[in-house]
Amino acid sequence: MIPPQFQQPHPCKPSCVFNVFDYLDGSRHDACFYYEQTKANLGYEPLSNGGVRTRDIPTIGSYGGFNVQEMGSTAHLRSNGRSYYGNNQVIMSFYDSATRIDHLTVLTGVTNNADGTTTFYYYDPTNNVNGSTQQATGLYEVSNR
Repeated sequence: MIPPQFQQPHPCKPSCVFNVFDYLDGSRHDACFYYEQTKANLGYEPLSNGGVRTRDIPTIGSYGGFNVQEMGSTAHLRSNGRSYYGNNQVIMSFYDSATRIDHLTVLTGVTNNADGTTTFYYYDPTNNVNGSTQQATGLYEVSNR
């Protein structure tokens, strides 16, 4: 049993969504802030391995002072991964076959390939790694309010 002085009254479960906004906001908030706001305002408790509804990503970003808009097309992206209009940061979800859930990351680059496919480059704050995929499931433009 954990002694009471070492117990957390409300332990947070920092899913990838919370980690991305924690990364984007610098030192303003931590991932636990986004977890607590989601639990209090949206009425559900996300898990550390997912469970955040994608439709809630803009709302969760607003807790940190961000305006988050879902983007409909890769045509509005610069090669550096930022939005074409506004030059804002873009975050991207993709299906992670290892965990079998969508995973949210920070877009860092885009390449349109000769075969018609698109390669998305990203930074993953949850695992502290860079990577790439050709399977984006969602793109969201993030700006400060």
